[in-house]
Amino acid sequence: GPDRPDPELAATLTALADLLLFRGRYADGQPLIEEALRIRRAAHGALHPDVAESVGDLGVNLAQQGRVAEAAKYLREALEMQRRLHPGPHPDLAEALNNVGWALNSLNRPAEAEPLYREALAMNRRLLGEAHPEI
Repeated sequence: GPDRPDPELAATLTALADLLLFRGRYADGQPLIEEALRIRRAAHGALHPDVAESVGDLGVNLAQQGRVAEAAKYLREALEMQRRLHPGPHPDLAEALNNVGWALNSLNRPAEAEPLYREALAMNRRLLGEAHPEI
């Protein structure tokens, strides 16, 4: 029935939120991301790539609204999820590391941001090397 969580609806909400974000309409995108996250948690449980994506989206969107301290909470949660989902180098993990590094730097905590940025950089170099074996 209509009460069943629908991952397709969550994907559509996420696509629309991305469009709004691209156009700078962060406040308009906020409830869409929150709804997508609720649906994905209901459909997939606590730990799933789509749930991690929505948690990260929420953090990025809050950061774009200048709500950096609030954003950092979600970006950290997304990073913890990505670490559990990907024991090795992965683009989503590298992105999550960068996002938390950015938030910490924005909160005037560069000493905490630096190791995350360095880890992301090393990971991106490895991923690029794996993607481009001719290099």
